Amino acid sequence: MYYFAYGSLLNRDRIAELSSTARPASTGRIPHHALCYTGHSQRWGGGTATIGLAPASYLWGGVYEIDETGRAAIENSGADDGYAWAVTGVETGDGERLRVGMLVKVRDFERVDPSAAYLEVLKAGWRQWGLDPKIVLHDVPPTL
Repeated sequence: MYYFAYGSLLNRDRIAELSSTARPASTGRIPHHALCYTGHSQRWGGGTATIGLAPASYLWGGVYEIDETGRAAIENSGADDGYAWAVTGVETGDGERLRVGMLVKVRDFERVDPSAAYLEVLKAGWRQWGLDPKIVLHDVPPTL
């Protein structure tokens, strides 16, 4: 199965903490969506990334191949910060369409600035995937 990462788990060091079998497969994007930072995470000291509707934008991220054990670990990792597993389609960097799982916020939708430490983890992940880390700083108001 595939997992689409766009937040802290885009960072390969972070996902390796949860799943030793997660393997990078491709970059991917979800049309008409972008990052937004909401809620207050005790772990990160500020808002954390989720997706918001954004016409004419793309939410870029990384697609990992994962197994059921990895999925369970990923799903559990987001529970405290209000994330749940969802399934959607992404367009890969090669133009292929994949069905992927992803974590999305299901509570705490108030806009909250992310901490500098959280942004550094995201930017490192974007660089690891060859994506422009400036996109991490562009977020949209939470319209979920």
